[in-house]
Amino acid sequence: MDDYADYTPLPGSTLIHLAEPRVPSDIGDGEAEATIRCCRVLLAKDWGHVIYASSALVYGDQNPLPRRAEERVEAYSPYSIIKLSCEDLVKSIGGTVLRPANLYGPGMALENVLSTIIRQIGRPGDLHLRDLAPVRDFIHVDDAAKAFVLAADRQACGIYNVGSGSGISILELARLVLTVAGEDHRAIVADAPSIRRSFLTLDIAQTRRELRWEPAIALDQGIRILMEHIQ
Repeated sequence: MDDYADYTPLPGSTLIHLAEPRVPSDIGDGEAEATIRCCRVLLAKDWGHVIYASSALVYGDQNPLPRRAEERVEAYSPYSIIKLSCEDLVKSIGGTVLRPANLYGPGMALENVLSTIIRQIGRPGDLHLRDLAPVRDFIHVDDAAKAFVLAADRQACGIYNVGSGSGISILELARLVLTVAGEDHRAIVADAPSIRRSFLTLDIAQTRRELRWEPAIALDQGIRILMEHIQ
């Protein structure tokens, strides 16, 4: 936080705030408080506009319907406390909040479900995952980046979902990757299936309408691009 205390932005500059912890499960209460304080220090500067990268995780994963940006959500973890608290700070100064779905593409985290699938490509035997039933919304990083650019250009005040607008189960995702890799003969095994249902997809109608944004990279296309990049 001290690194930002003496920084003075250029007049009319746009702040795109991405600098927060990456692993939600590793965040403690103390880190949550420090992260919110850091956001408050940043927002006290004289910015022309602020765009904050929140997360679709603020919705939780219990509603099978696509989640809408205007619906009420409540914090349920230190990570969601960070996101919702910083969202409130950004909204209070007329900024833009973007809630991305599951981001994927070159440079993505190594410990996510798509990385876990891709690491097993080219290996013999079954493909193993923890659970196959959860449904998620995946958006390519290039599409997400375009949403941030449009948000900076339009300087809209509000919350916007950034996703594909549809969900896919982890089983279907694994099958898609295997098909792209030419390994669709392999079986897919769940090592720790849960009886708890898990859904998280996004309604992007408002983002399309107000930011004039549209995801352009289909999931199968994005996976092909990603695997070519890795190879």
